[in-house]
Amino acid sequence: MTQSNLPAELVDAADGSPIHPGYYLSDQYIKRFQLVPAELAKRLGVNPSTLSRLINQEADLTAEMAVKLSGVLGVDASSLLYMQAEYDLWRARMKMNICDFQPICMTQPDMTGDLLDKKDIK
Repeated sequence: MTQSNLPAELVDAADGSPIHPGYYLSDQYIKRFQLVPAELAKRLGVNPSTLSRLINQEADLTAEMAVKLSGVLGVDASSLLYMQAEYDLWRARMKMNICDFQPICMTQPDMTGDLLDKKDIK
């Protein structure tokens, strides 16, 4: 299960994983509004294969593409990038076991001593 803070509609109901922003774009924009991907790609100023890789979840969303999508579709670029970051974190967690890493014990420095050397004060 994911530890994301995404709303329920941005999480796969079957396994709790965050959805890829390409899936979201396909489902919420291309299918819902019956957009033609080649026309959308043209408006975005990208090759149709670039958009295809994104909506088929074969490529990650870049900041540049998020800004372009914001301009063309009105979707919030920051929200799309947050979705990508949550997806990337989920994917990384699935690849590795956090227990394989030994944490460093961090303690606060002792703040009771002199912070300044008295000879520096004039």
